[in-house]
Amino acid sequence: MSPEIASILVFVGLLFLLCMGYPIAFSMGAAVALGIISLGEPFLFTQLSQITKDVSTNFLFLVAPLFILMSEFILVSGIARDAFQAASLWLSWLPGGLAVSSIFACSAFAAVCGSSPVTAATIGMVAIPGMTERGYQRKLAAGVVCAAGSIGIMIPPSLCMIIYAVMTGTSIGKLFIAGIVPGIVLTIVLSITVIIKSIINPSIAPAVKDTVTWKQRLDVSKKIGPILILSFLVMGSIYGGFATPTEAAAVGATGAFIVMLFKIRFSFDKFTLVLRRSASLTSSIMMLLVGGTTLAFFMSYSGIPQQLVEFTMSLGLNRWLILIVINIVSLVLGCFLDPSGILVLMVPLVFPIIESLGFDPVWFGIILTLNVEIGMITPPVGLNLYVLNAVDRSLQVSEIIAGTIPFLFSLILCLVLLTIFPQLVLWLPGLVYN
Repeated sequence: MSPEIASILVFVGLLFLLCMGYPIAFSMGAAVALGIISLGEPFLFTQLSQITKDVSTNFLFLVAPLFILMSEFILVSGIARDAFQAASLWLSWLPGGLAVSSIFACSAFAAVCGSSPVTAATIGMVAIPGMTERGYQRKLAAGVVCAAGSIGIMIPPSLCMIIYAVMTGTSIGKLFIAGIVPGIVLTIVLSITVIIKSIINPSIAPAVKDTVTWKQRLDVSKKIGPILILSFLVMGSIYGGFATPTEAAAVGATGAFIVMLFKIRFSFDKFTLVLRRSASLTSSIMMLLVGGTTLAFFMSYSGIPQQLVEFTMSLGLNRWLILIVINIVSLVLGCFLDPSGILVLMVPLVFPIIESLGFDPVWFGIILTLNVEIGMITPPVGLNLYVLNAVDRSLQVSEIIAGTIPFLFSLILCLVLLTIFPQLVLWLPGLVYN
């Protein structure tokens, strides 16, 4: 059977298994096995076993479980409540101040988390009741947390950036540094959206009339000191060239463990819970990487990426038009797949095209991350929508979707800004690495 027909069988088989509800990693493995059998070249299975070994023992991947461990320690320490409380005391005077506080709390928590669903769920448990008790529209409260939670994969450390880096060979350190300014831009744009909505319709976000003293603000700010210190230790060590991303992750995990010891009474049960959840998430990401790498190997062997590059170049289209098409495909996939699944499916296909068109791989990594981020809040399968529904069962998914739509357009605006002005992404890495 020709490589082209075998590749079509692989994609048809993959789509069938995904529609049947099978896990993405196993679906990719099964589809690739079907393709190898169709080609009639069983020796390729030996290659796959070597690929699995290489991916599983890649030292670069060690950064993922360490950052996951750091975020789990922070999660059980209860620091999210402190972040929201601090942000609300400083920003409550703004129109829609509590909603803006939720956005800043999500951004602060993202600096030590790296996961969008975890950020949305953790801040949502504190922020949504806090806003609704003050008379905020439930739809607004849910929508702002859902959208702001997605910042968890843009502000470093980011699990999505790690997956992209491992699959493309891009520097994790450069990606992390590149995500800082876009993360700030996202925070500002979402906050402006809230402020404008609150000015137009003050009833959805009643003003907080409590008097807040400077002493109260300074006292509560001490509670978020651990977040600031951890973020400085991790990103500062990478920024200053004192540590590799893997070493910085180890420092962050150790620091988060110390924070947990000071914030809560240590118990063996909580410690083992953290280890179990970290091992489970790490295993899931590892399997996705193995599945994505085997799919990339099969496509490379069959010559599909090269043919795609040749076909794309033969069209004579403007490279920005091609990028827009890639963005649209990513956004559509975001309606049906989780972020990791989108990455392992998209990267092997589009990265060779991006390289051939001369786009910077670090810049494209941030653009793709933002596309995946938008997918977190797009129906019908936006993961953050269902995470918040699980956090507060009184919130209907339709209600969360309605509240999220204005912020969806804000995130798309940010995507346009980062595309038109690539220096927003590349300026800081250029300072650090040049």
